[in-house]
Amino acid sequence: MSKPKKNPGRFSRTRQPKSRARGERHGGHKLVTYEVRAIRDDRYADWTCVEWAAELGVSVAAVSQARRRITWRHVR
Repeated sequence: MSKPKKNPGRFSRTRQPKSRARGERHGGHKLVTYEVRAIRDDRYADWTCVEWAAELGVSVAAVSQARRRITWRHVR
């Protein structure tokens, strides 16, 4: 009897598809690109995440993650 062959593609490091929807193309997006750019803009540095969340109607976590580039990393 021979050993079964290992499937190298089965256990990839990322387990994510190589192309996935990002930003506005993702069906569950809460922000749009121009809002993310405004959140990150230095002119609005004195605005808190709470103020942005109230202005845009999203959660504080969504604003905080966009500001820290945890989400929306692809937006410059």
